[in-house]
Amino acid sequence: MKAADIEDAAVLDAIRKHMRPIGASRWDVYPEFAFPEKIVRAKVDKMIRRGILTGCCCGCRGDFTIAGEDTPESEESKRRGEAFGKRLQAVADRITTRK
Repeated sequence: MKAADIEDAAVLDAIRKHMRPIGASRWDVYPEFAFPEKIVRAKVDKMIRRGILTGCCCGCRGDFTIAGEDTPESEESKRRGEAFGKRLQAVADRITTRK
């Protein structure tokens, strides 16, 4: 039993199944497999190093996402970020015109 026995596609499917706005947690993804947690963690870690996934395998939540794919709320987050940037620029413009 080794990490290579787990198909990349199976890991990607598990992450997509449990995707949240910040990513899929390890507590959701690891139990999808009939392998010990350390084997699944090794597989995910290798996929992160290969650039297929983003996230962390240190033992924290993980927040795994598929590299290049948007998370469910990423478009909304981008719009909010742009709106915040415009408001911030307006404040900065007001400050500089007072001098």
